[in-house]
Amino acid sequence: MKLYGVAGLAAAGLLAGCSGIVANHTSPDRIRLGDFQKADSGIVVLSMGSDKECSVYSKFMYVKDANGADVPGFSGMSIDVYAVKSDFTDHYGTVNALTLPAGKYFLAPRYANWQIVSKTMPMLPFEVVPGQTTYLGEVYLSPACGQESRMLVRDQYPRDMRVLIGKNPAFAQRQVVKHLLLDVKDIGGEQHAAELIDASAIPARWSGNLACSARADSGANAAAFDVKLAMDVTGNQAVIRRAGADLAESLTGAAVGLDLDMRGEGHRLSDPGRAWQYRLKGKFVQDGRAVTAYSATGSMLVNGAAVRSCQLRMTPM
Repeated sequence: MKLYGVAGLAAAGLLAGCSGIVANHTSPDRIRLGDFQKADSGIVVLSMGSDKECSVYSKFMYVKDANGADVPGFSGMSIDVYAVKSDFTDHYGTVNALTLPAGKYFLAPRYANWQIVSKTMPMLPFEVVPGQTTYLGEVYLSPACGQESRMLVRDQYPRDMRVLIGKNPAFAQRQVVKHLLLDVKDIGGEQHAAELIDASAIPARWSGNLACSARADSGANAAAFDVKLAMDVTGNQAVIRRAGADLAESLTGAAVGLDLDMRGEGHRLSDPGRAWQYRLKGKFVQDGRAVTAYSATGSMLVNGAAVRSCQLRMTPM
């Protein structure tokens, strides 16, 4: 489905004379039996909704990969775009089903009007499990048709399953595992998605320490160490570089929501052919809407075998 600007949507509306003129390209009836049988892929089910359909400030929801790029082959899912037909009569909304390769992704909303850009759009992380159909919940925009709207993630499992099976009876034979986009903690079973981390909220400069245990052997440089490091973050991309008198190291990672896993390697300047690697799994800490810390744990490896356990702790500069 082409992403229309406001002018394009308005022109299409005038030609058709009514709303609901564009097909929902992520409707559950687009899922084929073969999609359920893909061993390296999974299916995610979720609904989008708002108080009413919109034009000027209407939004689509896009799927991005772990590197922040749009997943090719997928149109935006309508959150409140009047040109896409609603699946509900009491509010605007659609139920959607996607087949994706196993891995980590996140949802990112975007205005249908390409001339409107927001720096506060949240990113909603999720994971696709191979061979599993997962229900992510409903993403609901309220109040509708404004620049100050907030998104809520709500559990509408019974309602959405009825629509899902009505559009594609094959889902009645599948177990649909519920794993909401957000941990539902507050009363009413909903939480503000706008309070999730987005790339623009992550500070650009960080400082901290990398502490690694001693190696099991008694060779040179086997002792434990604790060194100071700096991290630069641009968008969702993070980079750490360490250069000493006798070594060089670099680590990189791409944040998906609050998660940031770092991978990298290092070597002695006198022997660049003998490198070691880092594999660290980490997460940003959020206090309200401020990102206040980052921590990660993992290993230093040589030839694929862990030789040290490591901890990385950082705070914004």
